[in-house]
Amino acid sequence: MTNDQSWTRRRGQQGFSLVELMVALLLGLLVVAGGLQIVSTITQTFRATERLAERQNQLIAVTELLALDVRTAEALALEDDDDTLAVELPGTRRADYCSSAGTAPFTVRYFQDGQDLILDLEDCDGTQEVLASGIAVIDFNLLGDDEEAPHSVEVTLRQQSEASAPPIVFRTTSRALAVAAKEAES
Repeated sequence: MTNDQSWTRRRGQQGFSLVELMVALLLGLLVVAGGLQIVSTITQTFRATERLAERQNQLIAVTELLALDVRTAEALALEDDDDTLAVELPGTRRADYCSSAGTAPFTVRYFQDGQDLILDLEDCDGTQEVLASGIAVIDFNLLGDDEEAPHSVEVTLRQQSEASAPPIVFRTTSRALAVAAKEAES
């Protein structure tokens, strides 16, 4: 054997065979596929968490707005077969909702339309605002010692995407109406 032939053989024996390269490529592909699956799962989890946080923030804003309105209410009523909560607010709150100035009391209404919780500003400028979406059920119950003059509202809210979760239930009281009810008892 000449020097050229032995060098060629050694050089050919130093590398990987085609089968070894294919196995290595397949193993690398499996590792990359596993990594992509992990990234995909993390992305889906992040998006679901983001949607949940957005819904929670939306519900926090709704409950805070509803509680503020009921706490400052001059009158509370249920309308449209008890599906709509009507809250009469003092004129001092008009600037919070209405573009027009004034001091006369006005009424805002909360109701469900499909999967949306709507705030109706008919007494202001006739607009309606979607406060929250994805609502399966919202129920309003007026509370108080006298059915003619309720001073509190119990709100039960269930989200569409969380039908198996317990509903969100909260109560809030109108300070002025509760004081008036106590004074009427005395």
